[in-house]
Amino acid sequence: MTTAERINDVRTLTQEQQKWLLAIGIVTDRMARLTKEDSDLMLGFFQDLNAAESDEDRNAALEAMFELLEGKPVGVRKLDLERETNDEGGKLQAWKEWVSAKIREVRNQKGLTQEQLAEKTGLPQSHLSRIENAKHSPSRVTLEKIADALGVPVKLFDPTCED
Repeated sequence: MTTAERINDVRTLTQEQQKWLLAIGIVTDRMARLTKEDSDLMLGFFQDLNAAESDEDRNAALEAMFELLEGKPVGVRKLDLERETNDEGGKLQAWKEWVSAKIREVRNQKGLTQEQLAEKTGLPQSHLSRIENAKHSPSRVTLEKIADALGVPVKLFDPTCED
């Protein structure tokens, strides 16, 4: 079958079917371009999605998958929870508390509620709440979304980030 014949076959589909076919083609192409490391991460996210027990967990897995497919640089490393939770200075918790306070401070300065910030970022309000309460460590991509929505450089929330 020629390409022209295939395109004509696609044109006979409903608009909804055409959209799905296009989306599948794009995702297939992007997945084929993933590095081995990113492919392994994607597999882990699929497993997380399958094991998710709440909408919040499903959304987090899907968001991570979208970030990989968008090709944004994502820094991922295994977290040694034993070492990180038992570190003498509580560095991880201190960082989460500092970032959470800074995000809350800027959000309040801008006169936004968590719901309004959630709408601007595309993140669930419950996710923002966990970040602002230092219960969740935000990813670089999440910090970028929050910074963009608030109109500030990401470096304001994490001085280790380079703009």
